[in-house]
Amino acid sequence: VEITAKLAPDRLRGLKETGSAVMLDAAPDGNEGFGAFCFQYFPDTEDALRVHSNIREPQDNGRLAPGLHVEKSPDADRRFLRCIVETVTRFLDSQELTLADIAVVLPPQAPSPFIDELATALEIDPGKCVDVSRPDGDLYTSSLPYAFDAVRGAEGRVAPGDLGLVINVASGIEVGCAIYHF
Repeated sequence: VEITAKLAPDRLRGLKETGSAVMLDAAPDGNEGFGAFCFQYFPDTEDALRVHSNIREPQDNGRLAPGLHVEKSPDADRRFLRCIVETVTRFLDSQELTLADIAVVLPPQAPSPFIDELATALEIDPGKCVDVSRPDGDLYTSSLPYAFDAVRGAEGRVAPGDLGLVINVASGIEVGCAIYHF
């Protein structure tokens, strides 16, 4: 939700207000679910994306306005791409996998053309990347559940035994990757 919608409508984040949940359970045969994880921090890029909470002075109603403040540098996407490629390469090497072993990539859900640029940077077919980004707002923390729904739902993009590569980026910049066994 846009927590500042009523108290500070001039400081909206641009979120698509939605709800989502991911239910995790043990697979009957034990062959499905998250496998390896990798996190890599890039301190030289910490100014590319800064996210913090803040409190704004009271408005007409006299209430403090809490908010999520996001500062993104103009070249942040280019820097994200470099960090993602480095992390993915290192991670897949450590797992003795290549991008050819990956059936589907669940990337950060940034507005276009980021996902296509990521596919180009990773040298993969853009159709391998799940794109659930919305022109009417950022899915933010619901991006991953929406991406999983897209690959497991009506599209039928994965089959039992397929591998997925989950990628996300946090402020700092920190890149996280995970292998998902479908």
